[in-house]
Amino acid sequence: MEVRLAVEDRNILSELLAQVAEKAYMHGVEDAKKYYQYPEALKTTDIEKMYQIKSAKVSELVRRRDFPKIKLIRARYPRDEVIEFMKNNKHLYAEKDKEVKEKCSQC
Repeated sequence: MEVRLAVEDRNILSELLAQVAEKAYMHGVEDAKKYYQYPEALKTTDIEKMYQIKSAKVSELVRRRDFPKIKLIRARYPRDEVIEFMKNNKHLYAEKDKEVKEKCSQC
């Protein structure tokens, strides 16, 4: 199926795509600055700061069998794997915050 666009429409679409690409790039740069400022071997305090969660929640997360750990260094966690884990398991640490915000908005 071939779609033909008028020159004006192509120019508008091209401009919109360029804006979307630039926003995505800037968002990626901001994420990199946010997360990659931390060392490759994270402490629990680093994880607290990165994700703005309480130490009790971090303790709960790091006790999970599937949470990434550095086996040779006690209480250290591989930054890149932690970032990936947290991205894929947001429900483990974001749900309670969401519930609290919803309750507060009803007050």
